[in-house]
Amino acid sequence: MLADRTDLSVIETLTVCLAGIAVVLFELALLAVLVWLLSKAVRAFEKKPAKAAAAEIPVQLAEAAVSAPAPAAVFAPNEVSLVNTDEQTAAMIMAIVSNESDIPLNHLAFKSIKLVEE
Repeated sequence: MLADRTDLSVIETLTVCLAGIAVVLFELALLAVLVWLLSKAVRAFEKKPAKAAAAEIPVQLAEAAVSAPAPAAVFAPNEVSLVNTDEQTAAMIMAIVSNESDIPLNHLAFKSIKLVEE
């Protein structure tokens, strides 16, 4: 149709342009369908081994809990070592740290509070 002509009218140019856009959109739609089908196929194959692995995890965790000794606690979260300070000052420091950091006080763990002499 257009192989033997060198100049095109506006209508012919728009027709060629629209045909190219239609071909590209069709190929993109086809690619989207292929990706969707591939993802469905992969999910179908992944579900079968995941169920078998999920059944084995509680057994492995139970065996690990029985065989592993409990780690020794290095630090008790409710104990604070006060060095050269009284409990009122320590409580005030803990409240200020909690307020300034926007972390609830029960989520903070203070190991020690020491008065620094200037």
